[in-house]
Amino acid sequence: MSDNYTPLDWYWAVGDDETRYWSSAFASYVTQLPDGAQFTRITSEAELSDVLRPYGLRGPYISATDVYAERNRRLALGFDYDFGDGRGVHRISTTTGDMVGWDEVTKLASALLALGQSTPITIATGTGVTQVTPMEWQQVMLAAAAFRQPIWGASFVLEEMNPIPSDFTNDIYW
Repeated sequence: MSDNYTPLDWYWAVGDDETRYWSSAFASYVTQLPDGAQFTRITSEAELSDVLRPYGLRGPYISATDVYAERNRRLALGFDYDFGDGRGVHRISTTTGDMVGWDEVTKLASALLALGQSTPITIATGTGVTQVTPMEWQQVMLAAAAFRQPIWGASFVLEEMNPIPSDFTNDIYW
């Protein structure tokens, strides 16, 4: 390996094939190396993909792990929710950490509903802090399911494809 090796902009020859080289910068094969470029030989596309994945780079072999990462990226984007009563549109954050908070609020809202109470619950959104009634929180959860379930469903379909399409991040699959 060269002293100037960087996985973000490097080339690999897979197996004995020196007619094309995987470019990590372009996430695709190239047929010619730029002047002065070096390459590393690697056994297989799957091995190359495993080498690049920790750097957030895509390799030539698309696996279920790549689909999981894209699914999680999409799930974390969040969605806009309009309470429709003058509070305006709030960005509902949906990162993994946010989901822990959602669980807490959902438990509280369910307990309040079971007791017939409508005590407001303070929540933080991506656009500020607001209060919701337990019933409003249930409506937010329905909107969240409408946002999240198609993403989960698309990931299940992609995971079952053999091979998984190389352009699996394209919105047409999601």
